[in-house]
Amino acid sequence: MRMSFCRRCGRITLRSFIYCPYCGMTLQAGPGMADATALPFERMDAMQAEFRARHIDEMLDVLDSLESDVEELLHGIGAPS
Repeated sequence: MRMSFCRRCGRITLRSFIYCPYCGMTLQAGPGMADATALPFERMDAMQAEFRARHIDEMLDVLDSLESDVEELLHGIGAPS
């Protein structure tokens, strides 16, 4: 266990404490709002990018299918009966 002293009241506290249990003084700064929220937003951005890429791939497959259908129709119309 690592110990330290509170700068305000001088009592011994554990270094893992964020606040002094005796006087409430902040012992160590926690992560800022940007640091605390960065990872969840990065994960969300990655999930959205993956969804968009998958959706674009699906749309390209549908487009390829439509193009082949149009080609078949055009060849069918232009072919002699």
